Amino acid sequence: MLQPGHSLQNGRYLLTRFVRAGGAGVVWAAHDRRPRKGDTTEVAIKVLDAVAGGTDAAAREAEVAARVRHPNVVRVRDTFVEDGLSCMVMDLARCSLADLVAREGPLSPPIALGCALQACAALAEAHRAGVVHRDVKPHNLLVFGDGSVRLGDFGAARALMDGHTRTRTGALLGSIPFMAPEQRRDPRAVRPSTDVYALAVTLAWLLLGEAPDDPWTEEAAAQLRAAGTPPGLVRAIATGGARRAEHRPQDANAYLAILEACGVVAAPVAQNDVDAARVDRHGSGEMPAWVGGVEQLGAGGSRPPQRPRVWIWGMGVVTVATLAAALLRMTSHAGRDAPTAQVQPPTPYPACGTLRGLTGARRPGPEEAVGATVADMDGDDTPDIVVVYQQAARAIIYWGGTRLIDAPTTEIPIERGGGPPALADLDGDGVTDIVIAEPDLARLTVVRGRGARVFGTPEALFQSDEGRRPHVTDWDADGLPDLLLDMRDKVHWRRQRTRGAFDAHTAIVPDPLGWDTVMQTASGPLVLALDPDHGAILRAQPGESADAVAVLTRIASPWADPERLDARLPADVDGDGNDELYIVPRDGGPLLQWNPDDGKTCVLLEGSDMFVRSPPSAAADLNRDGRVDFVQPVTCAGCTSSIEVWTGT
Repeated sequence: MLQPGHSLQNGRYLLTRFVRAGGAGVVWAAHDRRPRKGDTTEVAIKVLDAVAGGTDAAAREAEVAARVRHPNVVRVRDTFVEDGLSCMVMDLARCSLADLVAREGPLSPPIALGCALQACAALAEAHRAGVVHRDVKPHNLLVFGDGSVRLGDFGAARALMDGHTRTRTGALLGSIPFMAPEQRRDPRAVRPSTDVYALAVTLAWLLLGEAPDDPWTEEAAAQLRAAGTPPGLVRAIATGGARRAEHRPQDANAYLAILEACGVVAAPVAQNDVDAARVDRHGSGEMPAWVGGVEQLGAGGSRPPQRPRVWIWGMGVVTVATLAAALLRMTSHAGRDAPTAQVQPPTPYPACGTLRGLTGARRPGPEEAVGATVADMDGDDTPDIVVVYQQAARAIIYWGGTRLIDAPTTEIPIERGGGPPALADLDGDGVTDIVIAEPDLARLTVVRGRGARVFGTPEALFQSDEGRRPHVTDWDADGLPDLLLDMRDKVHWRRQRTRGAFDAHTAIVPDPLGWDTVMQTASGPLVLALDPDHGAILRAQPGESADAVAVLTRIASPWADPERLDARLPADVDGDGNDELYIVPRDGGPLLQWNPDDGKTCVLLEGSDMFVRSPPSAAADLNRDGRVDFVQPVTCAGCTSSIEVWTGT
């Protein structure tokens, strides 16, 4: 059992404190009693279980890392095996960029660019050496005492020239939010441009505090612009994060030139921020307890205080040499020296008076939960939860929504689910079907219900290469359910003229959108969509005849800053035949409810910090008490996911 004071390698390395645990092992800080000339005495030791293959993994990582020698690459100083533990000794970082953002909030554009330039220089050297990293993310970009940012963790790296790779057939290595589309489809289909995509998403993450769903979309660009990102940097992120690999810079050296020419002067990370992040993240020196099974959550969560987002940037071109010189100074934190904190204005909406709080329960699940939907799947008048897991290639039904802890489940194998499913009786046999978008496979898939808790084999419904979230509704009121598809920047209608026969795509809302939401009202379906160019809301409703597409109206947004609404979840909680819209703003703002009948918004809860990690995917009255409940899939880079149910009290 490792603990502070334990020594390794005949007393050479003395463990001083636990740093972190990860999917590949644990990391300890240690004191090197016999350092080589010029080396520091403080080191990090990555420890893997040699019995479970850690020896080979450590040897592979050290071998690949040794091929990439660069000032912005974490150096592996030593490797050894002792008492069944495989160990790698590396230079000790002060914190990761993930730690820094968790402590300080999103970075200013100059500082984020400075970090990205250093990471890109490291990747350029890796690509020259024939190595693709495959797991570029803020957690693997480490900040050192001299202020430099260095790329670490080559455990998932692939050496292209000799085919050296850890990937098993069908296995994914990397972290889903930063993983390029081609890497998700085939873990072996990686190339230097795959790392470019991950770096572009990482840069957006540093600026936003979260990874955009798809960095090539206008929605992602709107997020970045709303956060104060300069236009040149927005374009650089969109270029590096292009959906198709052939549309991106083909290696990091090419992307480095684009970043240098983006028109923003890079700045170093301030030393005081590095020190604060290190104390905040690692100050206890204790290994966190691992709790298996289901974890009961409290009524909310807290997050580290964040500095006001007031950005100041200069215009110009910066080179890596210029940045290196700037790193030696490190005397200021550019763009973050506003003399006073921002004061949030009072919420302009009245209180709803129906919710006092939320109490949560968590159940661990497979890897990468990408969406959840709620419906009574078996006709027992109890809502059930259906969750799509992309990396685990399955959909899981949790029978009895509020009984999450001990709910029985049914697992359905799928291939590449891309978001929350639609749940409805699509074929008119009285049994609920599951419709899943699989954009990576360019199709819409249906799993047909065959009876009480019995389902058929997934089958392709039709080809659809862009749809992410399907909605089932009778748009033309002909008695047959149709499909509405979120097509990135449009909403399309697939009319079902006869059972199982769908028309081609018809755009209901043809204008570019920031987001869209489909609601059910007593008078028929309603689509709400953000018009980002005007800051307004588009309302789409069915036309008066069966062949009419839609009636569009543009209204002023009922909500301040509509581009920063993380979740817009329809649910008929009060049973009046009209969905209410439950709104979760970004960054833990007040939880809102909007009623389409009177157009009024009210505040359910003053804060929504429990949803800062990831927004909820579905709202419903799970326990039939007249209060709204939320289903929140939680997944993070490089870890398994969990499903959380937040019950209104």
